[in-house]
Amino acid sequence: MMIKSSLDFDKLILDLTSKCNLGCQICYSNGNTLEDLPFSTLLDLSKKLKNKIVSLCGGEPTLREDLADIIRIFNKNNTVFLITNGLRLEDYNYVKKLKQSGLKYISLSFNGFTDDVYREINGVPLLDRKLNALKNIKQAKINTILSVLIARGINENQIKDIFNYCLGNTDFIKELRIRAMVKVGKFLPTEKYTILQLLDLFCKSTNIDKKDVYQEFKMKELINASKKNTFVFSNCSLNFHLKKCRGSFIPMGRIYDLENIRNSFFKKILSPFTLVKAYGLKMVLSASAKIILRQRKPWFHDSNILKIGLRSWPDLINAPELTTCRTGYYYNNSIIPFCYANILKRKQQNQNCNLNDENLD
Repeated sequence: MMIKSSLDFDKLILDLTSKCNLGCQICYSNGNTLEDLPFSTLLDLSKKLKNKIVSLCGGEPTLREDLADIIRIFNKNNTVFLITNGLRLEDYNYVKKLKQSGLKYISLSFNGFTDDVYREINGVPLLDRKLNALKNIKQAKINTILSVLIARGINENQIKDIFNYCLGNTDFIKELRIRAMVKVGKFLPTEKYTILQLLDLFCKSTNIDKKDVYQEFKMKELINASKKNTFVFSNCSLNFHLKKCRGSFIPMGRIYDLENIRNSFFKKILSPFTLVKAYGLKMVLSASAKIILRQRKPWFHDSNILKIGLRSWPDLINAPELTTCRTGYYYNNSIIPFCYANILKRKQQNQNCNLNDENLD
């Protein structure tokens, strides 16, 4: 199998199935009833990928009865993420089965602590089922991203409670990801949040000073100036970190003394020293080795560090083909930018609908 790709990607999204056990009001998937990706295709693909982050998605990937086998084949040479709504993870034996197949990372959607939120976004009350899934994941000790979809006017007031839950569970929750509803697939008639609006919303909800967040970005830019591409920036995402200091979590940017580094003759020495002070020697050495070996694997920290990831993807209006995107999507035996893939699927669906209408005439 030849895979066409002009994209230099670190992550690959694989939609294993379009089937889902929910009928959400908001979903970037366009709801196509496509055939599941054949296991033979996935096996061939797994042999061609190395040192990538492979995200198994859908629809709902846990509806694949061969999911454990799929995890196993991709886990040999790559890092596997399961992107799930978590409903099947209420069964602890099923969670154990996935872990035994090699699953180390889960991204679980969690939109709030009230059933009213789930009724508006997902169509049904789900809070107890989500909490049961999280309890099982915690018991199984699988590193987790808690992925929150923010829809304007619906669940902004949930951010503080979700954030506090993450702070109390950093033994298994390694990242809080907040993503805006975008006008792709199924969506509500409200405006999406831009990436900077998400940052404002998060900082106001959690009483975090935005200046401290920017300080971490500036530190990364300073390091990139001397060592290019150490940190990768994107127009549709922002990532920063909080570190536990004296019993409470503070923005990592507070640890950096940028003026001292900029004005120092020993700038090249102080920059990595500051990173070690912030993230710890073990993590810095591990990350450096991965960069040198060109292994762009997840950079998860210990229980004293929580990553915050903000996402606001392009939509139907402002989505040119993003050739600089480092997240690929497997589509028709090609790998294309993830954000653009959903636009193509939407266009294809519309074309199919038009053809069907012509046939009816």
